This record gives sequence, structure tokens and C-alpha cells, in this order.
Amino acid sequence: MLVSGPEAECEKSAMDIKYNTDTKIEDNSRMYKLQKALFDKEINTAKAEAQLAYELQAAKIRQKIRNEEIQIDVVERRKQIEIEEQEVQRKERELNATVRLPAEAESYHVQMIAEGKRTQTVEVAKADAEKIKKIGAAEAYAIEGVGKAEAERMRMKAAVYKQYGEAAILSLVLDALPK
Repeated sequence: MLVSGPEAECEKSAMDIKYNTDTKIEDNSRMYKLQKALFDKEINTAKAEAQLAYELQAAKIRQKIRNEEIQIDVVERRKQIEIEEQEVQRKERELNATVRLPAEAESYHVQMIAEGKRTQTVEVAKADAEKIKKIGAAEAYAIEGVGKAEAERMRMKAAVYKQYGEAAILSLVLDALPK
């Protein structure tokens, strides 16, 4: 049914107002949704930033705790090294007292004995050499004496033979020859 006249105009005006209102409602709804999306985005960004800030702070705290643990480890290691060094020094002193000093004393003792034996051997060798030298000199002197006596005997024999003459020498030579 078609209505005309003022009613139609009124209806048209009501429809225009309704469409206008619907459009405004739609526009406002879109604006609301856009504003809500922007607001949600800001909230989510703020939440993400807060979460990141929390995680960053937690990481910083964990790092501080780790640094403190490392420092504790370093101090413990230093103490352990110090204790080990003291133990090494103690063992070194013990080793000196129980092994090195007695070994050095024994080494000195053995060295002195060896030096004494070496000196004794050298002196015995010198005495033997001197003995051999003197025996050799005595033997040489004796041989020289025998040689001189032999030479003197031969010289005296020659003098005697000279006095004997040729006939006597010939007689001696013939006696000396094998028969």
C-alpha cells in the first residue's frame, strides 16, 4: 500500500531518520570497535612490555644470583687452592725431613768414603810406582855394578893374557873349543 501526502512524507522522514540513525549507529559501532581494537592493542602492548620488563628483571636477578654463585665458587676454589698449597708445603717439609736430608747425609757419607778410597788408591798407586821406580833403580845399579865388575874382570883377564903371550892365548882358545 502506497501512502501519499503528509503521511508518506512523515513516513519518508521517519525512514530517513531511521536510516540516518542506523548509519550513525553503524558508524559509531565501527568507531567503537576501532577504538576498542586500538585500546586492546595498547593494553596488549602494555601487557607485553610489562611481561618483557618482568622477564628482563627476572633475567637480571638470575644473572646477579649466578654472579654471586660464581663469586662463591671462586672464593671456595681459592680456599681449596690455598689448602692444597699448604698441604704441598707440609709434604715438602715432611719429604725434606724424612727423605732428602737423610739422603743428602747418606750421599755426603758415601761421597766422603769414595773420596777417601780414591785418595787411598792414588796414594797406594804412588807408593807402588815409587817402589817400582826404586826397585828398578836398585836393579839398574846392581846390573851396572855387575857390568862394571864384568868389565873389570875382562880388563884384568886381558892384562893377564897380555902377560901370558901368544902361546898361552892359543892354548886357552884351544881349550875353549869343543872337542
